[in-house]
Order: sequence, then C-alpha cells, then structure tokens
Amino acid sequence: MKNHKNYFSYLILLVSFLLLFYVTYKSELYHQGEKRDYYLHYYYLSIILIFFSFLSFYLNKRIKTYIIICLVSSITAFYLFEIYYNYLIYKYTLNATNLETQKRNSIKYKNLTGKEYDKRSRLEIYKDFKKNKKNVTLSVGSMLHSIDLEKVLTFSGVSGYKTIMCNESGYYATYESDRYGFNNPDNQWNENNVDFILIGDSFVQGGCVNRPNDIASNLRKLNLTGLNLGIGGNGPLTNFAILREYNIQSKNIIWFFYEGNDLINLEREIKNKYLMNYLKDQNFNQNLKSKQKLINELILTTINDNIKEKIDKINYYEFFSKIIKLYQLRQFIFNSPKPEFEQILKLTKDFTLKNNSNLYFVYLPDFYTVKTNLKKGHYYKVKNIVNKLDIPFIDIHDEVFKKQAEPLKVFPFQQNGHYNEAGYQMISEGIFRIILK
Repeated sequence: MKNHKNYFSYLILLVSFLLLFYVTYKSELYHQGEKRDYYLHYYYLSIILIFFSFLSFYLNKRIKTYIIICLVSSITAFYLFEIYYNYLIYKYTLNATNLETQKRNSIKYKNLTGKEYDKRSRLEIYKDFKKNKKNVTLSVGSMLHSIDLEKVLTFSGVSGYKTIMCNESGYYATYESDRYGFNNPDNQWNENNVDFILIGDSFVQGGCVNRPNDIASNLRKLNLTGLNLGIGGNGPLTNFAILREYNIQSKNIIWFFYEGNDLINLEREIKNKYLMNYLKDQNFNQNLKSKQKLINELILTTINDNIKEKIDKINYYEFFSKIIKLYQLRQFIFNSPKPEFEQILKLTKDFTLKNNSNLYFVYLPDFYTVKTNLKKGHYYKVKNIVNKLDIPFIDIHDEVFKKQAEPLKVFPFQQNGHYNEAGYQMISEGIFRIILK
C-alpha cells in the first residue's frame, strides 16, 4: 500500500534517470563530448530532479498533492505556450496571415500605393511567373546535397535567375541574382578592393523588399562599391563559411547579427557535421565559385522535386517533434551564445586581418525590442564577447531606431517581420555614418 502511495515519486525518479541517460548519450556518445558545455545545464536539471525524487518519498500526502497540481499545471502551460508559438512561426512561414489583419493591410496598401495587395502564396506566384519566364526560382537557404559519392553544401541561390523572396508589405520581393546566386548587380564582382562586404541572414539579403531598397543597394547609392552575401536562414557558422568561399578583397567586412534567431540558427548549424568542417579545418574549402553550374542544377532539382510541392504545407513531423521537445521554450530559457560563437568570431577576425580588412559587428533588433525598448537576455553576453575580441559593436536599435519619433514604422504595417524600405534605408545611413563615411 505504501508503494502504491509513492507511485508519483517512482515516476519522477524514472523520468529523471531517463533524462540523465539521454543527456549522457547525446553529450558523450552522439557528440563525443564536443558539446559538453551545451548539455551542462541539462545535467544539472537531471541531478536536481533525481534529488527531488528521493526527497519526495518522505513528503506527506498533502504536500505531494500540491506538488502534483503545480507540476501538471506548469507542464500544461509549457506545452500550450509551445503549441501556440510554433503555430505562429508556421503561420508566418506559410504567409497564412490572419484574414482580418490582411484585410486591414490591404486597405492601407491600397491607400498608400493605389495598388492591390498581393494575396497569392509563394507557390502561386512561382507558378504564375513560370508561365511567362523560364528563368524563375525561389530564394532558398543553405542545403546539403549528395551527388555520386560526394557532398556539396550550397550557400547561395541559382545564378542569373529572377528570384522570388517574400511578401510582407503587399508585394512579393524579387531580384535578379548575380553570377553566384546572391542579391547583387553582377558587375560588383568585377570591382577591385570593394568598399564593403555584408554578411548575414535574410535581413542582409533584402527580405522582403525589391532592389535597390536593400542595405547594400542603399550603400551603393552613396557612391560605394560592395557585395551583399546575405542569405535567408544563415547563422554565424554559415556566415563564416560564405566569407571563406566567396571572399574578394574588401576594405570593410560588416557582419550583421539578428537577435531574433541567429543563436538558434547556430544551434542547428553546429549539428551539421559537414558544415562544422569550416570550424575545425581552416584549410577546408569546397571551391564553390567554380561549381556554380552544378549548384544551379542541384538547387533547381531540389525545388522541382520537393519545395514546389511542399512550400505551402506544414512539415508535421518537424512541427510535432519541436512541440514534444519544447524546442521554442528551451530557446527562451537557454538562449545564450554557445562556445562556438566566440570561436567563429575570433576566426572571422583573424581572417579579415589576413586580408587587410576592417571587421564590424552590427546588432539588429527584432520587433519586440523596438516595441518595448527592452534588451534581450543574451544581448549583453553577445556584446561582451564582441568587445572581448576588440571588434567594433554597432547597436542599430540604440544608434538608429531608438532615435526615431515612431520606431515601429521601420516594420511593414508596424507589425512583426523584416524591416521595410524605410527601415533598411535608416540602417544603411547609420552604417555609412558610423563606419563608411
């Protein structure tokens, strides 16, 4: 009878040991001890749970009942948060904007431009463009391809194609890609010792505005030369890899860090063993510049075989897997720079010094930072690492957005997303004033 009353204690003890075994397996066997620092807080959590499990055997029934109620309530709240947050992410990814919000935005867009808000999905606009233009593709992030017995990790897009990005301001942004699949006028690659190279994710790429309203294009309007090597979905390690693969002589290398997801992207990147070659071997290089024809074929094949059919569908396996693992909640709690972050920045600085370039770190705020004027928990940790490496740190929120009378006007319809044309222009002017003038 006593054992029956302790079923809760036995259950917690079992779960605690299972968590400890799983963490040990992931840390010591799967990652062979290379990610021990990352799993350290999970070790602590397991040990605390084991201690609590043993302690619970000696608690009276009333206290146990209260604890069970608190645990069940907390777990329920955690999963409700996770489900809702993942739903918002997928809704945003699929452009499934709330109909009422879209209706309001459509009216605003019509009043501002006299044009109709484009309500098509990316798949629909892709198919419509393909009817009249053969060389049309979709903007994609880095992808690992297997061909014959080799692997190719692509970081750019299809070269010389009309590339479709996203719609947040009422129209689908597109650009004609350069010889390596990036968002640049192709002649920029002919320049010697350009004024700048920009690296980063979709905010650097120009999402979701047309050229010449992206950051690089705005800088070129100021009589500067330079390259935009940004691609959506990039994290710090991919940025470093792109710089190694596509670097040309440049006076300034400007690294953009988006606080909304760059650390999350890094967590994904360090799990990619092929991508990790850039961190482990400073001589590793895929010679992607000489493989653009192959890259075009690989990306177009992937789009035709997979993306075109799935672009408007949810990956339910990934969706539920993240929910079960409380992925988004863990990012909020444990979202601190991994040791690899400092290592990547140090190697980037060494790389730029060898090339006689100046390195700058530009911190981009997300919608909620601009709205609330509050710093993220990892802001000071990131800044301390950058300062420790003696890399100039430029905070766009403090230096640019915070000084505006209505800061939220840098976002489309003052809603969460990428910056709009005005936002990118303000950033460009701030970069020019602080770095390039």
